[in-house]
Amino acid sequence: MEREEILEIDNIAYGGDGAGRLEDGRVCFVPFSAPGEKLKVNIVKDNKNFCRGEIVEVIEASTNRVDPPCQYFGECGGCAYQHIEYDEQVLIKEAQFRQVLKRIGGLDIDQDDVEVVSSSNKWNYRNRISLNARRSETDEVIYGFIGRDNRSLVRIKECLLAQPPVNELVPDLNKTKWGHKNRQRDRPLRATIRHASGNKETVAFYGKAPVGLPWRREVYNDREFVMPAGSFSQVNREVAEALQRMCADVIASLQGCTFVIDAFCGSGFLSMGLRGVKVVGLEIDPKGVEAANFNAQEQSLDTHKYIAGDVNKLLRQRLGKLIGETVLILDPPRAGVGPGTIKAISKRSPKWILYVSCDPGTLGRDLKEILPLGYKHKKLAMLDMFPQTSHFESLILLELDNA
Repeated sequence: MEREEILEIDNIAYGGDGAGRLEDGRVCFVPFSAPGEKLKVNIVKDNKNFCRGEIVEVIEASTNRVDPPCQYFGECGGCAYQHIEYDEQVLIKEAQFRQVLKRIGGLDIDQDDVEVVSSSNKWNYRNRISLNARRSETDEVIYGFIGRDNRSLVRIKECLLAQPPVNELVPDLNKTKWGHKNRQRDRPLRATIRHASGNKETVAFYGKAPVGLPWRREVYNDREFVMPAGSFSQVNREVAEALQRMCADVIASLQGCTFVIDAFCGSGFLSMGLRGVKVVGLEIDPKGVEAANFNAQEQSLDTHKYIAGDVNKLLRQRLGKLIGETVLILDPPRAGVGPGTIKAISKRSPKWILYVSCDPGTLGRDLKEILPLGYKHKKLAMLDMFPQTSHFESLILLELDNA
């Protein structure tokens, strides 16, 4: 049975929900709340160890609470922090980064410095969005984002996080009649809109990117990169540039480093900023590898080579040489690295590991396996690649402790 409680919000948990304790000691999670607020909440989920509530009344508002500008905020499942002033969002994410590494990864980083990179573009920063599709009763295809309940579809006219050229194509998607569908399951396909600074035309496609679609051209740190329209790329150009520079600076500072393995390299974005070292990139997406080798050739990087295949298998082969001079870059998808990668590291321990992550939870899980192999953390960074959302990018440098 639902009931109302008075709750004070102590912090924001990773994922975006505020957290406070009820009188019985249980933690109560409340979406769209802010630290320091006093709320009247309706308990909508009551478990033995925790519960969830919805705001009935803000009794005492945080000084960092602002009016969210998006008409879909609260209904759409994308943004979590539009109601919080941006500088406070960044502080929240840094605290979450520390909490997750300590709780899941087992790192004691209370006194460690975390380099923080904010985004000067708080809105209209995304160069790509993907919209889910549903078939209406009138045989119309409706495009939008999955709702906060993880079931409904929120039809949108624009997304305030997307760049203007991306938003210009959203109305065209919503005019689409039944036709872009998955033949096997007779349902419409997800749509992707992608803009690149080096291309005149913004592209939209359904399902996988069609063969023959021109490469997207982006300029990062005054150098042009190509990447397939259907391959992964960072969505926030400004923060992506900062990440690329940071990786290059970190690796340049490592005395004795001569060899870099860029695992899960995509189109070679991170390692393309490296100079003065030999680079081998590993990636399962052959189109991304083709673009990476093209990028290396265009930038006269004869020291860079990119290989397509199963990253776990390739790692076991490539980690056999120059171990004491090797940096292993790990930039896996949100699911983190697989057991094969951990096994390869345990068998052939590179001197340094530079782990770039878009999910601190899986980062913490992987660190719990990697740190016992003899590594110590040397650098920590949190980069807000995704303002207004609960997501962020992070970086940790690990060094093999030979003491």
